[in-house]
Amino acid sequence: MTLFLSNTLRCAAVLAMMVTQARQGPQTPKPKPPANTTATAAPGAERGKKLVLKDGTFQLAREYKRNGERVRYFSAERGDWEELPAAMIDWEATAKAEAADAKEAEALLKTVHHQEEEQPAGGDRPGNRNGAIESEGR
Repeated sequence: MTLFLSNTLRCAAVLAMMVTQARQGPQTPKPKPPANTTATAAPGAERGKKLVLKDGTFQLAREYKRNGERVRYFSAERGDWEELPAAMIDWEATAKAEAADAKEAEALLKTVHHQEEEQPAGGDRPGNRNGAIESEGR
């Protein structure tokens, strides 16, 4: 009889845990931020540089070096060093992509600078958006 009660209590406890977990939803671990990014990174640093291949695709590289007939690059997608034959890379298209990224970053900086200049001299205090007056309800 006590064995029956003990098993019943165990089943009830397991069932209660399952119900609680089902109500909370699936427990997925939070993704870890990449270890190599910083808050002060340059505008193109998070995305990486495009190594444009002759087949029209590209590889995102944080940096790359041409060593004779091979190109060694640090893959921004996989976070590891890889190599490609230099003949597979469209160097002209790669240079154009770098120029376009630099132009885009410069335009973004100009836009931000222009927006900062348009703000009133006092500026908004943090937590006080759009110049709204906060009441001091103490």
